[in-house]
Amino acid sequence: MVHFHKTTRLSQRSSTATSRVAQNAVKDRLLNGIRVFMFARVRILFSALGVLCALCGQSLAQEWKSVADGVEYAEVRREFSGKSVNINLLRLDLKKVRLDVHHAMDAAIGTEKTSSIATRHKAFAAINAGFFRLDTSIWAGEAAGLLKVDGKVWSESSKDRVAMIISNKLTETRVGMTQLNTYTALKVGKKESKVWGINRELEEKDLVAFTPAFHTTTLTRSGVLEVIIAGGKVIRISDGGSSRIPTNGFVIAGPAVRPGMAERHEGWNKGHLGNDQNPTN
Repeated sequence: MVHFHKTTRLSQRSSTATSRVAQNAVKDRLLNGIRVFMFARVRILFSALGVLCALCGQSLAQEWKSVADGVEYAEVRREFSGKSVNINLLRLDLKKVRLDVHHAMDAAIGTEKTSSIATRHKAFAAINAGFFRLDTSIWAGEAAGLLKVDGKVWSESSKDRVAMIISNKLTETRVGMTQLNTYTALKVGKKESKVWGINRELEEKDLVAFTPAFHTTTLTRSGVLEVIIAGGKVIRISDGGSSRIPTNGFVIAGPAVRPGMAERHEGWNKGHLGNDQNPTN
């Protein structure tokens, strides 16, 4: 059984449907006079506008059938590496349909059939939309590259992969292909520290941010140092693992606690970070 972790959702356009693409940011507030927030910068290296179905190629399909207003369907069979493959194609009128992005289980991890996602979100069709981690661990479904939904970054960019950008305007949907690099950092006062990952498994010497899109908790092991931030303020520092993620904040998880680490905790309340870095992008 094949499972998909995130999809592009296709639905009939509503005259009031609108969307915007915005930078992911947690609104900064005062922490003893110090502002604490997380932000993500996106650097565009290359961009080119395109129509979704241009990726398929006109020559692949011989017959297109109208299956809904603004939606045509075709099925073709081709051989790849000696194997016969069935290809299902959709040709869309972007002035009549709306494209949305949804992750399996509506969380940053987890797997689910595209048909199930389409049913839950009452969409006409759903298309597998990207690469993801597929194993038997609790991290299965983790996006392998940049994922941004409704203006919020769910996963960082990886290996200069090309991304598809979908922007739903009032009268039409716009689709673009671009190569993106992201730089995510935690800022306390004037101090800035690079965050290496978003909503993924913590690796050695990593600094990873967990947002409400990930899960109810961070799913980390005991001994990992975690700083819990809600409403722009540090509310707790823990090494017990699996900290609860505030709905109005995020959790920063770092390497396992070492001797003397407890004394460094006070640095957070004074606006200091142990790993200050400047943007590389």
